[in-house]
Amino acid sequence: MTNDILVIGGDVKFFNTVKEYFNDKMINLLHVDSVKEALWKIQIANYCFLILVISVFEDITQKTIIEIRKRNPVPILVFLENASNSDKILALKSGADNVVTQSDTIEMLFAQMETLFRRCTELNHIAPSNGDIICYDKLMLDTGRRVVFIDGEEIYLPYKEYEILLYMLKNRWRTLTFKQIYETIWKDHYLEDKSIIFYHIGQLRRLLGSGWIENVHGVGYRLCDRTEKYKELDDKT
Repeated sequence: MTNDILVIGGDVKFFNTVKEYFNDKMINLLHVDSVKEALWKIQIANYCFLILVISVFEDITQKTIIEIRKRNPVPILVFLENASNSDKILALKSGADNVVTQSDTIEMLFAQMETLFRRCTELNHIAPSNGDIICYDKLMLDTGRRVVFIDGEEIYLPYKEYEILLYMLKNRWRTLTFKQIYETIWKDHYLEDKSIIFYHIGQLRRLLGSGWIENVHGVGYRLCDRTEKYKELDDKT
């Protein structure tokens, strides 16, 4: 199990206070300033839980929590510097697991963190670890069960289409050549015949919908960059 906690936002003083508290507990605290970077990190790494530090609760705050929740089931602790009871309720309804405000004592903040860490530890011992969960934007692939979901809806993929998607997700920041795709999926020597690749990529695109796979002319394919649409979140948090 990972002992990493990701802090999103907040100033250096807040981060150092939390880091000092966990210093002797064998827990690694990491910090990012932007929501965009956080959304990328939770796709490529596992965390015990996230701490989202927000100055004022706004519509964009709710969108941020919802987007994190869509991409990863990791627990979220929201620290609101200025918040009303209605703000707390909205944060919880958006997907946060706990909410702490600046008016609460620092002991309350640490107690909530300890609770989330304990919950993560206990669930890790209960939950079977027969496969990995790979998330990319609203797409989630469970390698243990060989199932794919987009925005919570299961997508039924044939064997080859599933294998191609899994290979692309494992190399989601790279362009994959026709040769790489063919020799990895079909486990045979590539003879420059792209027709079978065209067919299965076409099927995969049809099943996933638009905006997931793009063609790199004369080279191969890559996953579409779906991080740009989160720039608005960074600009407003």
